[in-house]
Amino acid sequence: MYQLILPTAKLKASYDAYISELGSEERYPFPLDFDHSDFAAMLARIEGIRNGTQVPDGFVQSSTYWMVDGDEIIGCTNIRHRLNAQIEHCGGHIGLCIRPLLARSRPQ
Repeated sequence: MYQLILPTAKLKASYDAYISELGSEERYPFPLDFDHSDFAAMLARIEGIRNGTQVPDGFVQSSTYWMVDGDEIIGCTNIRHRLNAQIEHCGGHIGLCIRPLLARSRPQ
């Protein structure tokens, strides 16, 4: 059963595999580009953007969720709480990505 959850350290191995599968392609939503070599720091950065305490200049508060099936991340979405002038016409409220290899191996 698929669920949307907040990012968690419990799924580090699945996240690492997901990023590896994406390779050098441009990643959306933007949190997929965060350095994940310090996984706890990456999770704290995502949480700071969600709760509004660490929103970088030019960005807006947003929540990142992982779509999971058990212990496997299937995809990622980022939902912006509001828009600014920069993303009003290009970006919008929702960014998403479905994990390429794992998604192809799932039955339709």
